[in-house]
This record gives sequence, C-alpha cells and structure tokens, in this order.
Amino acid sequence: MTRRVRFSDLAESRLNDIVEWTEERFGPHQADRYRLDLLNRVQRLAQDTIPAQSCRALWHSDLPADMMFIRAGRHFIIFSRRGERRNARDHR
Repeated sequence: MTRRVRFSDLAESRLNDIVEWTEERFGPHQADRYRLDLLNRVQRLAQDTIPAQSCRALWHSDLPADMMFIRAGRHFIIFSRRGERRNARDHR
C-alpha cells in the first residue's frame, strides 16, 4: 500500500528554503541531491521503513504524543502520525 505524506504550507516553504540555501552555498548539483535525499526520507517515513522518534523525548514532554521526527542531514523532519496519515510539519 502506498501512503502519501501531506506537507503543511510552512513545511513545504521550509523545504524550498533549505534547497535554495544549499544551492547558494554548494551549487545546484548538491542542492538537488539533498532535496532528493529529503524527499526519499519522507517517502520512507510514509511507508514506515525508517525509524522515527518521539519529539517528546527530545524537546518537551508537553508535545502531542503523535509528533515524531526523523533526521535528515543537519535537519529534522517533524511529522504527526495519525493512523495511516503522515503530516509533515514545521514546528517552531
């Protein structure tokens, strides 16, 4: 079964910012590689083939129980896990 991940508007904007920053500093080839790596990790997240950790354990115990994260390079991909749905989000 193929699951889809829905990006919040803010999460999608952050992804674009990350790719743009990477391109400015390291060039278009590296930016494209990093973008593909981030999207690959998100796809693996959707398929439950990448280990995720609770945000509560890393940041604060008051965060929602379904708020999880995975690492991608120097970034954290934060998402909520609700049944079959995975919602990528930006938490600030």
